[in-house]
Amino acid sequence: MRLRVIGVVVLLGVVVWAAADPRVGQLQTLINQVVTLCESSPALPDSVRAECAIGVEHLTAAATGIPPLPETPPPPPSTVGVCGESKTAWHPSVVSGCDTHHEHGDAPASFATTFSQDTFGHGVEYGGDEASSPMENSMKHEAFKGFLIPSVTASGSQGYLRYHAASNPADRAAQLHSYEFYYRDRAGNVSFFQGVYDVGNPAPYPQGARVPRRLGDPGFRPIMLVVDQQTWNQGIRCEQWYMFGNGGWAPEFSLTICNTTTFYNAAENATAMDQSTWQATGDFGLTRRAEFFWYPSRVQGFSGWFCANPDGSSGQPQMGSSTCTQGLPQYIAPSLANDAALRFGVRRLEGLLQKQFSAGGSQLRLPN
Repeated sequence: MRLRVIGVVVLLGVVVWAAADPRVGQLQTLINQVVTLCESSPALPDSVRAECAIGVEHLTAAATGIPPLPETPPPPPSTVGVCGESKTAWHPSVVSGCDTHHEHGDAPASFATTFSQDTFGHGVEYGGDEASSPMENSMKHEAFKGFLIPSVTASGSQGYLRYHAASNPADRAAQLHSYEFYYRDRAGNVSFFQGVYDVGNPAPYPQGARVPRRLGDPGFRPIMLVVDQQTWNQGIRCEQWYMFGNGGWAPEFSLTICNTTTFYNAAENATAMDQSTWQATGDFGLTRRAEFFWYPSRVQGFSGWFCANPDGSSGQPQMGSSTCTQGLPQYIAPSLANDAALRFGVRRLEGLLQKQFSAGGSQLRLPN
């Protein structure tokens, strides 16, 4: 009889630890009290001990019949950072004397802010409808960078690229990253592109598209040419992102992050979100280069507003509106093609610029 009672108690112990409802723990306490009483000295009559065993079994059945409490969803990510700064818009690295410990490159160009405000009712946003995942704001806010490309042509046209990229394991482990691109052409009209760009399978080469630069460029696209410790020791310290697949109507981009913030290693994907495993270089990726090409020959019939899937995979997109029932709104000004020049036998619009960003008085920390 004793073994039978103790066995039930042990079984209930497993149930208690697996359950979330506090009433199960209260039943466990009650059963322990009953067992202690039934096994007390001097020994109770066998008939009483038998009733004890039956009582314990009934209580155990009651405990196992209590379902777990429903899971409480985690609170939504905060929309402000440690200094009260927005997580969905550009801000300086130091806000009202408070150090955010990260920077976002160039502030949005006034023409981009005006276009966005007039069209969508808000300024240039980070991680809006075009975000590749909710984590872009909740966990990877620091990777949003602004890049002003002034004087793309001699006549003074400008580009503003808002993109998501940082040289750390969390960002290298993602295949898709968001972008917005605003371009004011020589006629003063603004074109607008948004979506996600593809930097390839995050697995190590040759199974994937993460290739240490010391091995050379295998030539396929999309790809991320990364900097591991050996590459760094050779004096090669720029991580290069060559993306693809963001729509035939959109510009092609390549991004470079020099003085990378962390060393790449082939096993980093498994612990990419655990910052304690990152191998810091001591730099903060403040030297950045952006290059883009746009080919008017690819976009015959794409003029004015149209809607397209974020990755450009929609085939023939929905046309004619800045409000999309599916996909994301894009805008190509009819005058944009006039900025394209003949280069290498094709007409294209292009821009290339390298910039050294400032910490802005911040004591930068990873991630940045």
